[in-house]
Amino acid sequence: MIAGIAEREPRPDPYARVPKELQHCKQWVNWRMGEDKRKIPVNPHTLGYAGVRWPTTLASFDVVLEVVGTKNVEIGCVLTADDAYTFVDLDNYVGQYEQVSEDACAHLDRLSGWVELSPSGSLLRRYGSRKAGPRPTAQPLPK
Repeated sequence: MIAGIAEREPRPDPYARVPKELQHCKQWVNWRMGEDKRKIPVNPHTLGYAGVRWPTTLASFDVVLEVVGTKNVEIGCVLTADDAYTFVDLDNYVGQYEQVSEDACAHLDRLSGWVELSPSGSLLRRYGSRKAGPRPTAQPLPK
């Protein structure tokens, strides 16, 4: 250690908290940020485009993690209408210093599941299981 410089703790693995239930799902892709700041799904096998309509472009959690270690990409889980999972995005609920608003806390208290902060730092995404039946359409949360 260099004098006067504290030894840094290792950074936590950002993927260690992904629920085991989702890790067993074989619907993972990698993604990269496009020039327009939109996520572009990446096939972890070929590094070409991926999509829900192309099942051969999806992979296991372990495969997408291997690609993250070698390429400049992140991971994402692809959902279909038949899945038992739901994702809820809370846009613009995170402040300048990653402070979560009171409204977001109230919404999160009503929902169970795992929550992550988006790469942009302005979005909270909640993952969880859902009951069987038709998938609800996207709706804004009540204020």
